[in-house]
Amino acid sequence: LWGVDSDGDEVLFTHDHTLARSLGGSDHIENTTTMCTVCNFKKSLVETKILEIQKIEQFIASGARNTWINTNEINIFVRKSIRVHPKTRNHLNCFDIANVNAKSPGSGAFTRVFEALIPLLKSNGNFDAIFVESVINESFRDWFVKKGFEPIGQPEANWNALFYLNS
Repeated sequence: LWGVDSDGDEVLFTHDHTLARSLGGSDHIENTTTMCTVCNFKKSLVETKILEIQKIEQFIASGARNTWINTNEINIFVRKSIRVHPKTRNHLNCFDIANVNAKSPGSGAFTRVFEALIPLLKSNGNFDAIFVESVINESFRDWFVKKGFEPIGQPEANWNALFYLNS
């Protein structure tokens, strides 16, 4: 189905769910509409962010120790742990992130997940630090530092890194 946009250009329209199926929407005709492909893509990114945040919030609130957070763009294994500070030997309640796998490299999924995750963890108050396991390179570690996170100790092998959550 083709339509004409506000500039008079022809654009491809797609079938869209008003409330995405991933957010509980049905396939019923009353929950469908047409939408240009560009707008549908943008809407999909918003819905993915909502779904990621909901899954993270559910895990944080649950009694579970670990889980996979899977969306149409990213898979992340998260767990709650207690780690020992490398210098003070104090115990730290940590939120661990491991095995991040973006299904579309370069899509911004990593950044979007971490941008959503950090305020949730800070406001929760139950975590002292965030541990990023075997998923980051030097530039991703620098991203955390630029966001104001103080590294705890030196990065471990495979770029494991521990950061104070409320530094």
